[in-house]
Amino acid sequence: MKTLWVLFLLLAAQAIELDYDSYYTAPASLQEKGYLYITFCSTKDTTREFEFYPQDFSVSPLVLDINFDGTTAVPDCRQVVVQATSDSPGLFDLVIDAGGDDWVLPVEFSKIEPILISISDSVLYTGYDQVNLVVSGIGDNVWLTIDSSIVGVNTFHKSSLPATFSVNFYFSKEGFYSVPVTLSYDKNDYTLTQTYDLGIRVEKAPVRVNNNLRVPSDGYSNMTIDLELPEKIYSGTLTLISDCLSGETSKRVENFQSGELSLLVKGECDPGIYEVDLTIGDFETSVPLDVYGPEGYEFFFNTFEKSGVHSLEVVLANEGSQTMKAVSMRLLDGDYQKVREGSFIGDLDFGDFDSSELKFIPLSKSVDLNVKISYTQSGERKEILKTYPYTYVKSSNSTWIIIVIVLIGGGFWYAKRRKSRR
Repeated sequence: MKTLWVLFLLLAAQAIELDYDSYYTAPASLQEKGYLYITFCSTKDTTREFEFYPQDFSVSPLVLDINFDGTTAVPDCRQVVVQATSDSPGLFDLVIDAGGDDWVLPVEFSKIEPILISISDSVLYTGYDQVNLVVSGIGDNVWLTIDSSIVGVNTFHKSSLPATFSVNFYFSKEGFYSVPVTLSYDKNDYTLTQTYDLGIRVEKAPVRVNNNLRVPSDGYSNMTIDLELPEKIYSGTLTLISDCLSGETSKRVENFQSGELSLLVKGECDPGIYEVDLTIGDFETSVPLDVYGPEGYEFFFNTFEKSGVHSLEVVLANEGSQTMKAVSMRLLDGDYQKVREGSFIGDLDFGDFDSSELKFIPLSKSVDLNVKISYTQSGERKEILKTYPYTYVKSSNSTWIIIVIVLIGGGFWYAKRRKSRR
């Protein structure tokens, strides 16, 4: 008659260590040993010998003697500790024999293989961002579950390891996030499940503006914004936030990632450099805004000489908000002889430029070239006077003249001498 009961056993589990760069099981070595805590109880005063027969694994010790001092009313329970070792995970049987009484005890080993999870990008950006989670190791029928704000499904399946999972994350704010990840896979007909906390650093998504934002201080103009985004915006709104802007400060966009967008805006501030906040979809940035006045221009000069005639090329660029109409350039009087006095250019809109070639012959080594630019703006005829200092370095030809004279003189002397000998 059996008077002993086997209660239960427990295997000690070990913790998992991780950091945000690498994710290993802890410890990295396999879990191959455990301790069986077995409780035997007896309702008799007796000494019994217990023999252990592990099936496909090993235990220590193999034989134990236990003294009991129990009664039917008060059973005597004694706990023994047996060390168990296995070379592979799985569910095994431990046969225990005690003088004809025997029991079959289930013993479970969950050997953990090292698994590494890495992220393709060390930094994610706010909004929608796609990365690859690469899981290395050995296993089949792999399931990856992510408990976070991601786009689409949060559970992924692969037939085997190693495996790569493409995940679309969504983060509304920058910061450091701990994302729980559960990995389940089969190995040797046994299912293993591990949980990780992925450390992900999220930064504000970069928005690249490839041109200067300029707007006139009076009147409306089309302002072009050349944008590059880290990902395509399928449906979103471009918004400009600034006290210096009015008009079309927002625009709906579809299927946009890079290119130019044009907005009809009006400047509301005095000429100067200001800051404007730009948002498009879930991305935002701040860029300088150049508010310019109605008058604005820039000059470029170039000089050259050919066959004794000198040229001054004057390039005029209109950087004002209004058109410069009926533009003409003229070379005024000075210490030089005018060969081509001036020319008519025509109208110059904002951003346009044109040039005029003024020709002259300097009367001295250094001269001041006096130039007058005339144009009409807002119904008023205006003039710009510019002085360009010019120094001309003459090329020295005296050496060649002397050589030519010597050659000619030598020729005459030789001819005369030859004639005298005849």
